[in-house]
Amino acid sequence: MPSPFSGVEHPTFSDFFKSLCPEYILPTHNDLSGPLVNRVSDDLHSAMKVHLDGQTVTLVEDGSSNVHNDPVLAISVQTENATFFF
Repeated sequence: MPSPFSGVEHPTFSDFFKSLCPEYILPTHNDLSGPLVNRVSDDLHSAMKVHLDGQTVTLVEDGSSNVHNDPVLAISVQTENATFFF
């Protein structure tokens, strides 16, 4: 099964971005699924720690299934001023 990030290397997707910004170089699916995802995840984790430290939070959870009947969970943590999705 291909990675969800493999679409970035599809010719139509690449052509679309080249038409918008010819000098932009798209990252590869390996870059997206590895270092970039890890960096964004780390940044979001740090931001959550800052916002959630000392806060009273509400944990909200919902579930359903996709067309293949696989479980899909939606989980968020909410404070008075922010919401974080997992």
